Amino acid sequence: MTNSSTGKKTAALVTADLSRSGLGTRSRLADDLAGTAVLKRTLSRLGQVKGLAERIVFCPPGQKESLQTIIEDPQVLVQELSSPLPISPAVQRRKWALATWRGGLHEATLFDEPAITEEMVALARERDIYTAVVVPAEAVLADPELIDGLVEHHHQHDSLMRFTFTQAAPGLCGWAYRLDLYHELRLTGQRIGDLMNYDPDHTQGDQINQDSNYKVEQEICFSPFRYLADTQRSFELMEKVLQGTNGSRWNAVQTVQKMAEVLRETELLPRELEVEINTERSVRLRGYPHGRADLGRGAMSLEQFAKIVNDCREYDDICLTLGGFGEPLAHPHLLAMIETAKQAGIFGINIETDGRLLKGELAGALLKSPVDTISVYLDANSSELYRQVKGEDGFEAVVKQMEEFAEQRKIQGDTGPIIVAHLVKTRQNLGEMEEFYDRWIRRCGCAVITGYNDFAGQIEDRSIMNMAPPRRFPCKRLSNGMMILADGRVSLCSQDFTGKHAVGNVFIRSIKEIWKAAALERLRQAQREGNFGVNPLCARCKDWFR
Repeated sequence: MTNSSTGKKTAALVTADLSRSGLGTRSRLADDLAGTAVLKRTLSRLGQVKGLAERIVFCPPGQKESLQTIIEDPQVLVQELSSPLPISPAVQRRKWALATWRGGLHEATLFDEPAITEEMVALARERDIYTAVVVPAEAVLADPELIDGLVEHHHQHDSLMRFTFTQAAPGLCGWAYRLDLYHELRLTGQRIGDLMNYDPDHTQGDQINQDSNYKVEQEICFSPFRYLADTQRSFELMEKVLQGTNGSRWNAVQTVQKMAEVLRETELLPRELEVEINTERSVRLRGYPHGRADLGRGAMSLEQFAKIVNDCREYDDICLTLGGFGEPLAHPHLLAMIETAKQAGIFGINIETDGRLLKGELAGALLKSPVDTISVYLDANSSELYRQVKGEDGFEAVVKQMEEFAEQRKIQGDTGPIIVAHLVKTRQNLGEMEEFYDRWIRRCGCAVITGYNDFAGQIEDRSIMNMAPPRRFPCKRLSNGMMILADGRVSLCSQDFTGKHAVGNVFIRSIKEIWKAAALERLRQAQREGNFGVNPLCARCKDWFR
């Protein structure tokens, strides 16, 4: 079957690996989800899409027969590849933004997660496929009508726009591209996301304002969930959604509404952990509390840290930041902590630092470590401004160390931690902001600019303006992140740098017990009801929307 109006053959391309997902987590394709195997459920949804001529599943060597047994549909073509499916380099940039179609370092996209290879493109060409619709194998709730709309929109505009996408939450739809575009990208070493990212040397309008964006309802764009059964968290929550029904006739809006009900009633472990392993001085913006002498929390031991990460073994999507209000690079057991976290199954590891100790043997060891990102808070683009905003010198030395680290990463094949330059925007450094961003995009491929934080009125406000939306909504951090101080106390959030509003201690109780305890649940419920003044920090917070 070909598209009736264009005569161009369109097929769904699905990559399936029974050993691991595209994220590198355990594969759940053969797992039973509400009575049906994950992969079979996804392909059944795709079988309802009218605009598809074929459904093709690409798999690693030796898995074809097993997959055919799972799928139980002779109309699905299972194509065995000559080599294993690789993990896309984009996954490293996406780890903190799995629930969004675009997010992570330098606006990495969902579309770059599957590793579509040149062999797949060649095999698709042999079958005379003109347009490929890529749908993740774990998209068990993909909306057939939404995909049909995407395909129709693509064919209306494919003479000008060879790639078509939606802003729907991951797993509710797919994305379409002409095979000739993907062939070109493979030859140049680019990815779909590279066509959408900001490039200081080749500026263009955002693709969301172009015809390549098939616009869908806002409700399915802003859903804060990853509708892909590729992590334990997603699998469990979709199991709850499908309880008592198979969901085979739901559209995307119905799926989002049902998931919203489940999310309101369910608190799993936090997706993000920030752990303060010491309170050594870290050179940040003047006035910021990092390394303040009166914090007096000392250093966390390796054994105490191990207890924290081992509490997280139940879930395989947890991201860890070593930061808080100290300087993690000064901890004598930093490397052992990193290895302990990885052995405990922590999904993503980030280090927040002033960059001064990123040199010598430590830098070399970090290059070989499983750390994903090293966030260096530079906060300026010149020595003079650095001195003004930090209160001391050091800009040139830190920049040199960052550049040397980035160069060594390139030499070892673009593997190892990604250096991420950060600038906290204030009235003082606004004039250097654009130059800073472009400089580090060119040098490291990513840069981050964040708003100033006065820690709920506890320090002087040096922000340019209050960026909070006019209407307040519940803080996402209360349901997504946990801040653990060096003495084990769980502070209310990162605003509570003194720990005055601590809700428990992880050295005494488990993370799960604290996360589900009454103290946090009362605060979440109050905010859901629109009461933002229950806690004094929440009442004064200007950072609640980030």
